[in-house]
Parts: sequence; C-alpha cells; structure tokens
Amino acid sequence: RICKDFLSAENGPKIAEKPKDWWRQWKELMGNASTRKSPYAVIGELLLVLRLKRQGLNPEWTGPDGASHDIELEGLSFEVKSTIERIDEIVTISNQHQLSAGKDKVLYLSLCRFEPNRGNLSINSMKGELTAAGFDGDLLEDRLRKLGYPEGRTSREEKYDLLGADVYVVDRDFPRIVPESFKGEAFPAGVVKLIYDISLSNLERTPLDDYLKLVTDS
Repeated sequence: RICKDFLSAENGPKIAEKPKDWWRQWKELMGNASTRKSPYAVIGELLLVLRLKRQGLNPEWTGPDGASHDIELEGLSFEVKSTIERIDEIVTISNQHQLSAGKDKVLYLSLCRFEPNRGNLSINSMKGELTAAGFDGDLLEDRLRKLGYPEGRTSREEKYDLLGADVYVVDRDFPRIVPESFKGEAFPAGVVKLIYDISLSNLERTPLDDYLKLVTDS
C-alpha cells in the first residue's frame, strides 16, 4: 500500500516537490515502531491520570512533552510502567532522570499489569473518559500524536483488561541510579544517558486503590 501510494501518478509530483513533508506525514500516520510506546503503556498513564482526577486532584500528563516524569501534580510525581507479563516484575528505566524526585516533591512509581485482547480499555476509550472528566480533548490528541498515536491509528482501539496496579514510593531504599549515587552528587563526566532494569519483586508496594484512598484522606 505504501509503495502503491508512492508510485501513484497523483502523489508523484507532490513527493518530488516536498519529499520530506510526504515522509513526515507517513511517519506520523504509521508511527515509529522502534520508539513508540506500546498501547498498554499509554493506557497505563492515561488510567492513572483519570484515577487521580477522580480523587479530586489535578494531575498533568507531562510525559509526552518530554518531562522527566509521566504525571505531575502538587507535591507528587509519578513514573508509570506497564506490562502484559503476569509474573515478571522487572521494569526498564530509560533515562537517568526518571527516578530523580523534583524539589519538594515525592516520587512514586506505578506498575500496571494488563491482559491483551480482553476487557474494554483502549487508548480511545481512555481519551473519551478523560474528556468526559474535563480534560481538553485537543490537548490529549496533541500528546497522543507526540507518542506516535495520531487520530485514526487502528492500534488506538486495541483492547486490554487491567489485572492490577501497584504503587511504590521511590525513596533512598528504592533501587535506582541518580546523581546522589556518585561522589559529588553528579554523574561522571561523559555519561549522557543511562538505561537499566530493576526488579520490584522484593519492594514494598501499595495497591493503587488503597493508595488513592490514602491520598484522598490526607
């Protein structure tokens, strides 16, 4: 289909005149498989934003804009990880800032566990619930586009069932590599990016529903 479009008489002159524009449009429509988050990872972030909103809080979905953490709100930051593995509790930290708490903020990591091809959770269903809860639909679309999910992508309809979600406080006992891990509280000269895996299996956790009750009560 792509080759047919490329060679069509209708699109030929447009491609010849502005090949970069043509490529950008196709790249946005199809997404970048090597860097795009999986649908369930996006659903995990949107789900937590919605749950926090329903608790009377004012979360901001900041991850798609290049922020260090996926969700920010007053006094709190969240890094959201999602998996479709039933047992594995290993998560990948994709840069050296993900587990660094901001000034005067408590950082949490949330792990959402999904089952594919079941349930009724999808990117589109989550967007619908978020707009119904008062979020700006155009802003949500802009951020979904940045993640490689422009309107019309079929993967936005992929269905998942949430099997469970836990919350971990990222404190000094949490396994992580941050500037404070090094002498002088700075990364060694020349270190520009860190990617590493951590196991959550032996860490204290709080089920998401219980955590949200605690946040509301406090």
